[in-house]
Amino acid sequence: MNLIGNKISLNQMIKIFFYISLSVYMLTFAYTHPYLGIKLENVNNSWHFSKDNKADIYASWLQKNHIKYEDEIMLVNGQRLNHSSPYLKNDELMTASTLILKDNEGDFYSAKLQPFDILYWSLFTVIVPTFYAVFSLILSLYLMFKKKEIPLMDYLINFLLSTSLAYTSSHLSSLGNILGSILISSFMVLSLAILCNFLIHYINLIKKKNYSTLWTRLLYTLSLIPLVMNVVPSLKRDEPSVTLTIFLILIVCLITITFYGMFYLKIRPMYYMFIGMLLPFAPFVFFYILPYLLNKKDILNPEYCVVFLLLIPFNIIALHIVEQLFNLTYYIARIMYYSWISLFFVIWIVLGTSVFIKLAFFKVALFSIFIYFSTMIFLYLKEHLDFKNRSVLFTMKGNHMHDLYKNIRILSKSYTLEQSLQNVKQVVEKYLHINDVTIRQTDTSCEEGHLVIGKMIIEKEKYTSLIHCEHSNSLYIDIPKKSIHLQNEQIVWLELFYSYVDNFLTSTKIIEELMEQLQKVSTKNDFLPNWLKKLIYIRVDEEKYKVAQELHDTILQKYYHIARQLNMVVSSQPELSSIYQQFIESITNLRTYCETLKPPLLAKQGLQPALEQLARKMALESEFDLDYSFDRLYLENEDLPLTIYRIIQELLNNAQKHACATKIMIHLEELENGCMIHYEDNGVGFDREQVKKGETFGLQGIQERVEAFNGSMDIMTKRSEGVKVHIVFEEEFIKND
Repeated sequence: MNLIGNKISLNQMIKIFFYISLSVYMLTFAYTHPYLGIKLENVNNSWHFSKDNKADIYASWLQKNHIKYEDEIMLVNGQRLNHSSPYLKNDELMTASTLILKDNEGDFYSAKLQPFDILYWSLFTVIVPTFYAVFSLILSLYLMFKKKEIPLMDYLINFLLSTSLAYTSSHLSSLGNILGSILISSFMVLSLAILCNFLIHYINLIKKKNYSTLWTRLLYTLSLIPLVMNVVPSLKRDEPSVTLTIFLILIVCLITITFYGMFYLKIRPMYYMFIGMLLPFAPFVFFYILPYLLNKKDILNPEYCVVFLLLIPFNIIALHIVEQLFNLTYYIARIMYYSWISLFFVIWIVLGTSVFIKLAFFKVALFSIFIYFSTMIFLYLKEHLDFKNRSVLFTMKGNHMHDLYKNIRILSKSYTLEQSLQNVKQVVEKYLHINDVTIRQTDTSCEEGHLVIGKMIIEKEKYTSLIHCEHSNSLYIDIPKKSIHLQNEQIVWLELFYSYVDNFLTSTKIIEELMEQLQKVSTKNDFLPNWLKKLIYIRVDEEKYKVAQELHDTILQKYYHIARQLNMVVSSQPELSSIYQQFIESITNLRTYCETLKPPLLAKQGLQPALEQLARKMALESEFDLDYSFDRLYLENEDLPLTIYRIIQELLNNAQKHACATKIMIHLEELENGCMIHYEDNGVGFDREQVKKGETFGLQGIQERVEAFNGSMDIMTKRSEGVKVHIVFEEEFIKND
């Protein structure tokens, strides 16, 4: 049953209501019962505030209430304080709305703890949990409404909500509340069990595997163990150790699943899942769980550790796990680069400041966070300003970048390698006002010297740079030191210019080879080279796209308008009914033709959904049984997906028209560095000689497409024995020309 315009299910509404109710209750409790966490000491059965407390945290509250360390605590919330008091835990007063104290003169006075009196603890128990709860809710609602069609979405939403509930219940649990203890322990375990299910189902979805999910579903029952132990008094004492042990086991399971997907199944997005969804648990595991299980004593307060869980919803947004998991190496590398620079800057500033100014730990922590994120922001702004002003290179002589662009345009007028090298020499000599620049050629590979194209190498007598490298042929440009001493801005200018030179020389060589091959084709009437075939197919497909778009936007839209008008007339004039039906059939045929020219879903959702729609349509229109599976591919070459689509489309069309088969199988599988298409039918088959003569009902065209992209194609067939076609594309042999 779906509600709200078929956008959110009843099950999801109950889930959100349950989440909001618990979150509001726990956050309200945290606000009305501020965390105090102050150490006490018992002297002759009288309780006092310990002087071991962090003075910077409690100083303002103690001063506000005129409390002195030697004053005796008489009542807490109207009750006499003793070791069995519910507010006392390990000699720490966890919370207190009202305190009655007695000073040295025997006078009684009261003190109150208001929300946000202890700002340090309010940050960890109210402010951050509230932000986390609201942010997780907003993200979950967004995923429910906007991404509901994506598989495994429910697992991800459940993981977000359960992790948030476990976090927000930590304060409730620390105060000894039974509901808080049940929620934090149960949802800690449940969140990891959900994540295990998500990863296994994700592997099955991506790799078309069928790994059993029964054991991952049974993991849900582990969340009942902490619940039972919290309810049964005799088991409650051992509950923290048992829960943390289960949590640790689940972490190990998650790491195992993730590493299996990363290294064995070669699923590249699993690397980002590990970073975005598992690493935030690392501080909690290493600084709290392991020390507690080994020594019954933590290294870092759990309130600090769980703050890292805030990274999970941010990472889910950044990595876009639920949609495409496209390659974010650039963004992650840039963030890591900023982070390291900011971290070293913060360490330097904090260490330097501590020499001159003595600050409390809490203030140092806030100061460090402020400096860290400020540095990140300024680096980001600097990058955008540098990009905006990228055409300006500030030097003592002015802006040389305009001069660089002008000289690059000179290179674009070169059509032979010799002419290009001559122009390069003239540009450098004119820029430096010297006349003894030399370009030399060597038979050594640039890989042997680990040289970077364009990088200036300062030798004893000259400045030398590698400007082009191909196989065992390298070109260098030398500038003698006796003629000029290069300034830093001149080196930057030359290095940038040389990097353009390499591209121009490569293009010039390609043009020369192109002209030679075209001349051979025209004189010898030879077969077309693969690169030309590829170019032709790409251009033909581009024209098909344009024709399909033009037909859809003009003729098809007019047909739809005429059809609506005819529909109004047919009801009053039945004799027009047959004409109307013929017209509707024409519209359907035209729409099908447009979809054939421009594959639906390919541009918007990718190759896999487009192929699945094609296969479903073919299975409905044909009389044979179609067994198909298509892996989700991550291809570097931008032209290959359409080529794969056209090949599979042609194979299925041939099968429908000519194979006379009852069973057809077609699979697209991801390889480590490419992909493989395997087609098989039990139809009439044909003689192998027909392939050579081009009489194989489209297989010749498929073979030409495969050759154009440097792929390999094997055909196994005999008359009356069906056909097997095996096609492999390896991306290392395919260039994005």
